Amino acid sequence: MVALPSLRGLQAFEAAARTGSFAAAAEELSISAAAVSQLIRTVEEQMGRQLFHRINRRAVLTEAGVEMLPRLSMAFREIGSVARDVSGDAFRPRLVISVPPSMAMGWLSERLAGFVASHGAADISLRGDDDPVPFDHELVDIRLSYG
Repeated sequence: MVALPSLRGLQAFEAAARTGSFAAAAEELSISAAAVSQLIRTVEEQMGRQLFHRINRRAVLTEAGVEMLPRLSMAFREIGSVARDVSGDAFRPRLVISVPPSMAMGWLSERLAGFVASHGAADISLRGDDDPVPFDHELVDIRLSYG
């Protein structure tokens, strides 16, 4: 049986690939960008495949990374669902909103309190994304933008 890569390493890969940045993944996981890089490098060594091309402080997914991302994202969604079911949070609504950072800090933050007051407690997660996200590959329920 093939040894599985570490869960933390797979989380680091998924977050970096999804956000497009080791720094953003580090912030999401509450670790340093260097730790994200090391975790991903360890996964690459364990799998015997490079998942990112590292070029001038930029990381671009390889073909293997592109193939792995949607399947791994789906697996993490399922793990999260199981954890919510077991912990009793299964019936608490969850809403993931993708929004430009400037809108999240101003317009949207002023309206979230009213939303929660009208609709009850919900697990609301804001993702600061400058560009629209592909819904079929991302953990996003709604995209707000202006223009």
